[in-house]
Amino acid sequence: MSSLTELVDYRGIMQILQGESIAGLSQAKVQQLLNFANNGKGISAAWAKNILTAKGYHFPPLPKPLMSLQEYNQSSFNLDMPAPTSYLVWPNPAKEQVRFTLDEAQSSNLFVMVTDAAGRIVWRSPARTDSADIVWPTGDVRSGIYFYIITGTSGPVQQGRIVITK
Repeated sequence: MSSLTELVDYRGIMQILQGESIAGLSQAKVQQLLNFANNGKGISAAWAKNILTAKGYHFPPLPKPLMSLQEYNQSSFNLDMPAPTSYLVWPNPAKEQVRFTLDEAQSSNLFVMVTDAAGRIVWRSPARTDSADIVWPTGDVRSGIYFYIITGTSGPVQQGRIVITK
C-alpha cells in the first residue's frame, strides 16, 4: 500500500471521528469504520479495528495458511516415517516411566531421544545399547506431550509422541 493511500485512509478515519467520542458514534459511522477495518491495509485498518474494539467489536487474528503438499514434501521434517511393529513404546499415556521395548534381533546400537513440544531435549538413553528394553523415568517432567525418536546406526528408525499424565 502506498503512503499516499495510507494518508487518504487516515484522513477518512479522522473525518469519521471529527468532533465525536467513540461511544457516541452513529451506526453509519460505525459501518464506515468497519469498512476500513475489514478492507483497509496497514495502520489505518489497525486504527479502525482499535476504535471498534472500544465499542465492543472483536477482530480475531487471521489463521496462518496451511503448508501446501509441495512445501511439506520439500520441508526438512517428515513425520510420516513408517513405524516398524517391532518397537513398542508403552505405556502411553504414562505416569512414572516409559518403556521402549525393542525387537532383540534389531536392537543393536539403538539410541532413544525424547523432546518436549518446543524441541528441547528432555531425556536421552544413556548410550547406544544392545538392550531390548530401554526405560525413561518420567519423574522429573511435567504432564504434557513429548516426542521420541529411536535412532539406529543407519539413522532414525521410528518416531512418535508420548503423553505424560501426572
